[in-house]
Amino acid sequence: MRTSKNHEKQRYIITFLISFIIAVLAGTMSIFDFPQKLEYMAEDALYQQAGVIPENIKIIAIDEETLDKLGPYSDWDRGYFADLISILNADEEGSPAVIGIDVVFSGTNYSEADHRLAEVCSQYDNVVVASTVNFDSRLYQDEEGTYYTVQYISGEGKPYEELGQAVEYGFTNAIFDEDGFVRRTYTRLEYEYEGEKRVYDSFAYKIASKVGDVKEYPSQVEIAFVGNPGEFEAISMTDVLNGNIPVGYFDDCIVLIGAYEEGMMDAYSVPINYSTEMFGVEMQGNCIYALLNDNIIYSVNDIVQFIIISLLVFGFAFFVLKKEMKIALIGTVSAVPLYIIAVYIVFSISSYKMNLLAVGISVLLAFLISILFHYVEMQRKRMYEMRDMLFSMAEAMAETIEGRTPYNANHTKNVAKRCLELMDYINLQHKKKKTELYFTEDDKQQLYLAAMLHDVGKM
Repeated sequence: MRTSKNHEKQRYIITFLISFIIAVLAGTMSIFDFPQKLEYMAEDALYQQAGVIPENIKIIAIDEETLDKLGPYSDWDRGYFADLISILNADEEGSPAVIGIDVVFSGTNYSEADHRLAEVCSQYDNVVVASTVNFDSRLYQDEEGTYYTVQYISGEGKPYEELGQAVEYGFTNAIFDEDGFVRRTYTRLEYEYEGEKRVYDSFAYKIASKVGDVKEYPSQVEIAFVGNPGEFEAISMTDVLNGNIPVGYFDDCIVLIGAYEEGMMDAYSVPINYSTEMFGVEMQGNCIYALLNDNIIYSVNDIVQFIIISLLVFGFAFFVLKKEMKIALIGTVSAVPLYIIAVYIVFSISSYKMNLLAVGISVLLAFLISILFHYVEMQRKRMYEMRDMLFSMAEAMAETIEGRTPYNANHTKNVAKRCLELMDYINLQHKKKKTELYFTEDDKQQLYLAAMLHDVGKM
């Protein structure tokens, strides 16, 4: 009776349950990206790595120099854009593959400049201009009485009518995450509204489709930014208008025209660089490159990710709870870097990303629980050692007593044995619901000890 018969079994069950709870917690955190902002930061640091800036994407910037020479943008007429398109397409063999104008020409005063812009665009098939879409939602009720909302596009900020008939256009709405950063882009949206199916292409998707073959993507995709803010080649719009750029400079390129000055309020926070905002036209360049080169970051299916992370964390937690503290510490220090290396290798091969912080937090939690677990085990071990010492003393005393009175040899041990048998019998009757009396293992040990010492006065 020096050790509990069920101790090892209980320890195994407790270890299993603790590991299981931590594993489920880790899997749940991975699905909800908890803590969200920190998870975004960790994923950005690992998965967003700038690459080689493509030479075939060039920006014509409406920059400070342009505004100084042409005046405030609000005072411009659209003749400047008509002149720009004519200059870019002047050499038929050296013209751009696509000219994307990241400007929404939504209204018109029916001026000669507006008419000329539409007329110039109608002469070429390589111009795409920006538009916007308006999202709305409606509340519906199904047959069971459950309410649900359906999002739809309620309107579109299209180019003015004459220009809209002469040119292709795509919407430039940005997708903001909870932390205010733009990591994803729209591709194309399909909505059925009042029985009519409508398809809307994004600005980046429209341009990419005109240049090359674009895969079938979901309506929203997370892109891997190829360039930091300011890294795309940008030429001032005035340099092009003034003829300072040689003919054929934009030959077969994707030319994007857009705001490149902070006062024009077209800049966004992006995951590739936390310190500097990126102009919208640059962001469109990154989106176009991503769609053309499948530079997309894919997310592992929630269920698959839950299973993988839960299994990994369960195995680790079970390991550290079973091992001694020195080995548990080494395992904890090694686990997170090894996981990060593994997921980065998977990402490099497949472009699929895994949650990062859920594993790190769960590994730390498992280690802290293992410290507490081992402390409790140590205290339990000490208690057993003290109990074993007490029982050894009791048995030694019983041996001494029986040595003094040989005529009742083994009397003390027999009394202790009969006490245990009596308690087992009472517990059996309790199991048969014949008595409310019941003895626990601690009760048995106490009575066993008392029985071994009941004749200690004879010494």
